[in-house]
Amino acid sequence: MNLIPRHAPDAADPRDDWRHHGGCLEPARVDPEVMFPGRYDPPAIRRAKTICLECPVKAVCLRSAMDEEGGSRPQSRSGVRGGLTEHERSALARRLGQGRALGKRAAA
Repeated sequence: MNLIPRHAPDAADPRDDWRHHGGCLEPARVDPEVMFPGRYDPPAIRRAKTICLECPVKAVCLRSAMDEEGGSRPQSRSGVRGGLTEHERSALARRLGQGRALGKRAAA
């Protein structure tokens, strides 16, 4: 089961790229550094996640982060993307990977 939806932007219109619609890109509201809180700074993490809660492209952002981070080590992941920290995305990737492996074993 695919829990993270994909987005197919209109290739003819570069403004349709989901990245142009992120809540974190609103310059009047968000300093880009806000989306990269320290690992041990819960208030800063909550602030970044709050921005993601209202974001119209949250699910697509999460999908993009998961695709980009694919097999990368947790150290190469950074920031809050799609409402999840790098550690939460790493845990989600492990769960999704385990689910696929279990499904293949059951089908065999």
